[in-house]
Amino acid sequence: MEEVDALTKPATHKDASLETKVFNASFGSCAYNIGIKPQNYAQIYTDCEAENTQSETFSPNDGKKLRNRTSDLMTIGVTNGTKLVLVQSEASADGTFSYMGFDVPNMLAGQSRNVGFNIVSGQPNNFVQTALFTKDSKGSRGPSSRAQVIQGSELQIFQPDYVL
Repeated sequence: MEEVDALTKPATHKDASLETKVFNASFGSCAYNIGIKPQNYAQIYTDCEAENTQSETFSPNDGKKLRNRTSDLMTIGVTNGTKLVLVQSEASADGTFSYMGFDVPNMLAGQSRNVGFNIVSGQPNNFVQTALFTKDSKGSRGPSSRAQVIQGSELQIFQPDYVL
């Protein structure tokens, strides 16, 4: 998961190797009963029992940019069923956190799914981060953002997960 820091000019990008949890999101589960929507991610993260917890990708900076090598990606094991993958940001200046969630419907034994990144066509050893946290000029980590890679280009379109 990449963090974009608006305190620096130009903005810097870093990878923080953030804690990631996988939750059961099937009907009747704790996450389902709380309500699977961005406004509830903090409550799900703290109140529900995770099926698995692990650090997500760690792609340290090579010089001034992230290296984003596929060898830096992490695999997180899950059981069958519908899952919610939540990533917690680093703490903001005021001690609060932001969360980014990925719905993973109908996982079956032997399947794997990629969340938060895209493999670059023609570049088998690299990936593009498509999920980002942003840190504003006050040191607060705002609502998580997502970028979409369109037809293998590097055009990134950012959209908030939710607006208060």
